[in-house]
Amino acid sequence: HISMGSTIELVSVRCASSICEIQAASNSAQVNEKAASEWQATLSKIASESWWQSYGFDSQNYAQSIASDGRAVFNSYFNRAAGYTP
Repeated sequence: HISMGSTIELVSVRCASSICEIQAASNSAQVNEKAASEWQATLSKIASESWWQSYGFDSQNYAQSIASDGRAVFNSYFNRAAGYTP
């Protein structure tokens, strides 16, 4: 279990054979900066989790944008190693 912090909500998780996309957002526009810090801290912990290698992940990418309501949106992509088979 990974704590995402008090200012973040999980929006969606989508996985395919070679990548997983995790989308999260700040709870409000007023906490965007704190939410960004919390999300980055969460991402830094993920690669050390036992499931990271078990599920074949070997890298991650991250992008941040602002939604129409002013909240920060975090899109993270976990890439599986070439040749990974479950």
